Amino acid sequence: MLSAALFFFISQAKPREQLSATRPHPSIFCPYFFISLLGQFSVHLGFLVYMYNMSLAAMSPEERLPAEGPFKPNLVNSVTYFVEAFIQLSTFTVNYMGHPFNNSISENRIMSNTLKYMAVYLCVVLFDLVPGLGGWFGMVPIPNHMRIQLVLIAAAAFSFNWTLEHTLRRVFPAAIPPEKGYMYYLTSQPTAKASKKNKSKVE
Repeated sequence: MLSAALFFFISQAKPREQLSATRPHPSIFCPYFFISLLGQFSVHLGFLVYMYNMSLAAMSPEERLPAEGPFKPNLVNSVTYFVEAFIQLSTFTVNYMGHPFNNSISENRIMSNTLKYMAVYLCVVLFDLVPGLGGWFGMVPIPNHMRIQLVLIAAAAFSFNWTLEHTLRRVFPAAIPPEKGYMYYLTSQPTAKASKKNKSKVE
């Protein structure tokens, strides 16, 4: 539901009043998209695998669930939920395309507020600031050292992906069309036709 809401809020972003000379990439088959996609995917996958292995090692064999067994709250699925939620927030925040095409993420109030409130909610549940709230959502308490590592790695992954994405936007910008392009050709046609008529009248 959160993903659907965030996609909807992205669609509500208002375009800029003045057109920019910068253009979006016309195709996904370019170095910018491939490097950004593979880089962010690798960071998120490493984050998920690391936290999964850590939580699995902290569980006793009796607490581990069989693959086909019924759902039961344990450390692995609780940690996995937080990791996936942080990855989701990071993905929408990092890849939001604001200026010079749309209003920035801070100007898109409904989306920025949703991301902020979701981050606050995750921290409240993760650090058990409201006792019993995590259990109400089907989660178990997470050891303190694991909480700290989860937040630190999530912050490091977000910083890396944000730096990667915005660096690639500067290194691999979309090609800017020539100043006298197709639109200039269209607007110049009436003038050209008028001058040709005047020339024929003089002759």
